[in-house]
Amino acid sequence: MPSPDLAEPVTQLRALGDDFAALDERINTLTVQPGTDALQKITPLLLSCQQLTAAALHQLTTLNTAAYTTLPGSRQGLDVLSATVAGAALAGADLAAALSVNPFDASGFDTAPAGNDAAARRLRQQDARPEMVRRFTDAAQQLSAASSACHYLATGIAQAASPTQAGPPHPAAVNRAAPDGIRPAPPGMRR
Repeated sequence: MPSPDLAEPVTQLRALGDDFAALDERINTLTVQPGTDALQKITPLLLSCQQLTAAALHQLTTLNTAAYTTLPGSRQGLDVLSATVAGAALAGADLAAALSVNPFDASGFDTAPAGNDAAARRLRQQDARPEMVRRFTDAAQQLSAASSACHYLATGIAQAASPTQAGPPHPAAVNRAAPDGIRPAPPGMRR
């Protein structure tokens, strides 16, 4: 079991990973029609994503100032968590972009005859659908990666802090076990 000062971050990271997975599932099962329906259904998803991004940033700040930084591999763990914050923010940006391309159910300034308003609205909705689907797919992929990263990091911290561990983990094991898309950059490739 992790030392008492790291038990809470491990628990919080696991819960955060579960929350990212739950939001990913909500997006993957989303049925939405462009227009007002999209606004009503995307808004709570976007707000939840922003809250999870803030929670991941809080975890990064907490771990960066905790006893965790004395453990072998903690730098790579913080890199994984900072990539998680970025990925969660990108998921939020994708949801906001889906709102941006959403054709709202309102009258425009165009000079189309009154009878063509419904046809023009259907055309705008048809044009927006593929871009909205792409944005939902991208957001879900980012959230899935964030969930995996949180669980990966929680397990790594628990193992590294365990008093029964024979020795520090081999640094290469950290990179081999990381989920795709969240591996830290190799030395010399850092910004």
